[in-house]
Amino acid sequence: MKEFWSDEFDADLLKVVPGIEKQMGDTAETKLWTYCTVPYKGRINLPVVWNCRDGMNCFVWTTPPDHKRDEFGWFEFGRGNHTSRAPLVECTWLELVRDLWVHDQGCILDEQTIIWRDRQAHVPMMALMYDVRNNPQLSEAVRAHHIRIAGDMVFVATEILREHSQRRR
Repeated sequence: MKEFWSDEFDADLLKVVPGIEKQMGDTAETKLWTYCTVPYKGRINLPVVWNCRDGMNCFVWTTPPDHKRDEFGWFEFGRGNHTSRAPLVECTWLELVRDLWVHDQGCILDEQTIIWRDRQAHVPMMALMYDVRNNPQLSEAVRAHHIRIAGDMVFVATEILREHSQRRR
């Protein structure tokens, strides 16, 4: 696995939700593209987000989008509602989920399907992060509950991506 910015983060998804990468199966390595203003070694770190009717969301594509840039590097999409100058960055599904887990943002796939909701991940992520830091220490039952919620979220999002990818073939 390539070096990723959250490898050293104490509450990285891979550290607090055991077996999550295995649960994703082959889909973990699915290539995606998103816009990111501050990539880490060419990989994503906090994709650009836009205020959408469903909250703050980044957009990811299963093929590189062909958004035309003007002479200043700006591009727009979504009927001109979304603009940026950020570079397009390739990532894997696993990297994207690890990033979304931490950054409390939603995600829209191919400008049509909500694949991750920001607020659903926030509570288990924060609880497990503070648990790792012993502030406060969770009971085994509560920890297991948050791990199960996170695992279920990843499972559902991975299935949405799989189904979406199969339809596009």
